Amino acid sequence: MQIPVYHIDAFTDKVFSGNPAAVCPLDQWLPGNVMQGIAAENNLSETAFFMPKGGQYELRWFSPKTEIDLCGHATLASAFVVFNYLDSALDIVRFFSPRSGALTVSREQDLLTMDFPSQPAEACEAPADLAAGLGAEPLETLRASDYLAVFASEEEIAALRPDMQRLARLDKRGVVVTARGNEVDFVSRFFAPRVGVDEDPVTGSSHCTLVPYWKSKLGKNTFHARQISARGGELFCEDCGDRVRISGRAVSYMQGKIDMGDTVSRSWPSQESSRMDNTAARGLLQTMIDYFESGNKETDRAAKAILEWDDEHLKDWQAEIKRLRDEGEWTGIRAPEADIVAGALRSIQQQLVRKQ
Repeated sequence: MQIPVYHIDAFTDKVFSGNPAAVCPLDQWLPGNVMQGIAAENNLSETAFFMPKGGQYELRWFSPKTEIDLCGHATLASAFVVFNYLDSALDIVRFFSPRSGALTVSREQDLLTMDFPSQPAEACEAPADLAAGLGAEPLETLRASDYLAVFASEEEIAALRPDMQRLARLDKRGVVVTARGNEVDFVSRFFAPRVGVDEDPVTGSSHCTLVPYWKSKLGKNTFHARQISARGGELFCEDCGDRVRISGRAVSYMQGKIDMGDTVSRSWPSQESSRMDNTAARGLLQTMIDYFESGNKETDRAAKAILEWDDEHLKDWQAEIKRLRDEGEWTGIRAPEADIVAGALRSIQQQLVRKQ
């Protein structure tokens, strides 16, 4: 089995800069453990996988260690692949992420613009490992999907030499550090050792938090930003209320094929298989449960109940999902994701029961 792969440098107009991402277009989803293995083998900050579905593309991202909720540069890279290799007639690519919802990328000449959800940060007390890990005390500390640490100058941001082991202990995906820029509106860097990325070269998703923050400080809606990592990258952003537009360029570095051999068939039982032992089935079930990674108590309770083949608790859990979604109070796993995974769990559970 061979899988196409594109190596794209995002948020740059020249190779060897910006943020490299691997992009793998698929005809059907691979098992999660196989996609995770590919991402680890690529050893880039993110590998994106997408497949066509209902007039759009379903999109998932993996770091070398784990699946990611939202990734800007790999989304930009994925759109670049669609525009340049798969469907050059398009001017807008529509993606859907089970973890982050609808995402669109439009193009105007060589500039690609992503439409992402805004993620404003709230002020918080700085955890001990944050300042110790950064080796400097920020002026402000806020939190959203990541910690946001604000400093006084671009020079302070450039001089940071973090202790990655300390930062890896934090309870968020990563740490965004930012300051007013000398030649642009603001600069930033992003550290995420917790998910296997010590320093991300350019992080589109962090600007979902940076843009509303700098809007509150600068009193404007449009921004020219730079991420001042060793590779560096340039972004053009706009605050649109509950959405953020993030624009940048991308270039192709390499394309080829991943030779999987029989890895997929050995890693995941085929749909045609008539037999599955309990160990394999329980392993599949645990993989799906791990996919949630939520810490939501209802999710934990449901996972335990399913492992114990408690059908009644599964029904209660699905009813609770529906109630929360209908009342607009859903705060755990996103509802589309929950529906997909619940269906998979139910199917695996049935295979377990048939083996008894």
